[in-house]
Amino acid sequence: MTKKLKSICLEYKNGNILSVWWFAILVIVGSGVVLSTALFYSSYVDVKAIESEILANRIYDCINSYNFNNIHSLDDFDIFKECRINKDLFAEGSNYFIRFFIKDKETGEIIIGKEHKFGNYALEKDCDIQKKVLANKHFPYCTNKILEATTKDGKSILVEILAASNNEGGVPNDK
Repeated sequence: MTKKLKSICLEYKNGNILSVWWFAILVIVGSGVVLSTALFYSSYVDVKAIESEILANRIYDCINSYNFNNIHSLDDFDIFKECRINKDLFAEGSNYFIRFFIKDKETGEIIIGKEHKFGNYALEKDCDIQKKVLANKHFPYCTNKILEATTKDGKSILVEILAASNNEGGVPNDK
């Protein structure tokens, strides 16, 4: 066994220097992995704007494709079923809010008689504050869309949609 060790040392005449360099390389590579992992997980991911836009566009497309022949049929309109939106994400205290209503284009009065609101109602007030006063990164991102449509009897209507997201990233909590 000692002959084997001697033969290895003879093959690597500077064996001690090689082991020091090998250790230094391991420290450099290990430090790089730890540093890059720490930078990746400490970065701030803000997906509020993207989620709000997607939510508003999905509702916009869903209502746009809905049949406006009978305006009052929207009283029975289940937005979660028709637009394929997960209702559990709009429970009380959630990070999402949607509001839509239909009003007459000429008079500006709400036709159906009520606004349809779902989600965390506090986000609606935060959207108003953000629009009127200041923008803050801890406030929700709000998207407003207005859809103009014509009913079967030629009446011009406006569908106003407000979608808000206050989700700062990650996977939503599934219950």
